[in-house]
Order: sequence, then C-alpha cells, then structure tokens
Amino acid sequence: MVRLSGRWCTCRAQLKAGCKLETLRACGDDFVPYAKKTHLYSSGDEFKKACELVPLGSPLSRTLIRPIVYGVPPVAAQDGFHYIPLWWPVWCRPGARAQISFGKAVGCMNSVGTKLNSCWRTFRAAVQKAVIKAQANKVVFYTCCSYHDLTSCADQSLTPCESGGGKRFALDSLLGVFGESLNLACGDYTAGSQACRALPKLPDLGANDRRIENYIELLAETAIALGHKN
Repeated sequence: MVRLSGRWCTCRAQLKAGCKLETLRACGDDFVPYAKKTHLYSSGDEFKKACELVPLGSPLSRTLIRPIVYGVPPVAAQDGFHYIPLWWPVWCRPGARAQISFGKAVGCMNSVGTKLNSCWRTFRAAVQKAVIKAQANKVVFYTCCSYHDLTSCADQSLTPCESGGGKRFALDSLLGVFGESLNLACGDYTAGSQACRALPKLPDLGANDRRIENYIELLAETAIALGHKN
C-alpha cells in the first residue's frame, strides 16, 4: 500500500477508490543510480534533469519507507523497509560535501557503470521471481539473499575505484540506505549464510507470469509480503 493523492492504495490489483497503480509507475525509478542506466551525470543540463526527478520521486519513496500495509505490524513496516535511496537530494545541493565527493567518485563509478547496471538488473530479476514464485512468508528472505548478491556484485565491480575512497563512497551511496534497513528484516539470511544457501531454487517465470519492472513497485510487493512473514 502506498499513499497517493492523500489516499492509501494497495500495490497489487486491488486498488482503493481513487488510487491508480499507474500513478506509482509514473513516478518512475530513474533516481536509483545505475538501475536503469549505465552513466550518471555530475554537472550540466543532464545533471539538473536528474535532480529534477527528486521532487517527484522522493515524496513517494518516503511514503514507501513506512508502508502501511494491511496485516503488516507497524514496527515491522518501519524497521524493515526504509528502502529508498535518499542520497540524490544531497548530491543535488551545490557545495554540499556529498556533492563534492560525488563529483570526485562519479568518473570511476561510470567507468564500471555497465557492470553496476548488470548487478541491479540481476537483483530485479531475482526479486521478481521471489515475489511471483516464492511462498509469501519467504519472499523477504529471498529478497535479502538477492540483496547480498547485489552488494557483492557492486563491490567487485567497483574494485577499480578502491583508491581515494571512491569505492567506499560509491557503495555507501548506492546501497547503504537500502541495505541498513533491509538487513533488519533478514534475520539469519545474512550474506553467505547457510540460510541463504538452503533456500530452494525458484522456478523461472513463465510466459504468462506478470513482470514487475519498476523497482519501487517491486519493493512495495516485498513489503506487503513482510506482513505474511510476521
């Protein structure tokens, strides 16, 4: 469930009156770096355009930070899904320390942008499969393990950026906010854990299975599944 135009709306087919899933999708997910593109801009018109996405994306994403989902305990919702990266607004503030650090790191980040984009696409495919094919009370665990794979993939991809702190900045920026909160819901399903290795392999999506391309919609589905876990 997300709040759109003052109304709480479920994120699946059953929408409350006045709510449209298209509104959620229209907000897009372009503000998730490298999720849809292989290059970030740090100056010029393209950078300004990217920053202009923030007013549209951030309020909606802050709503998803505390998804009020029927059947999801408020504590679980608050603790488990502070999903949305909030670094774009910081990067967009002229003269801010984060913007200066971003300007120094973005060149190296872009040099491995294709790899980072591949990491995100692999993560999305894995979570899509979890949402559609896993038991509802297991979706969040599959998501946790897929997130750890995303982190490992990004870490390896950013090896050339090790010097000068660029790799650490990039990892903290790309994954930090998402990961810190998601990990609270993971329990024993930590990186490299036996719990992750023991999860049964899920079947591939079939031709008639729905695909969720929007990262925010996909993570909202995972938040809904958290209610079944709890």
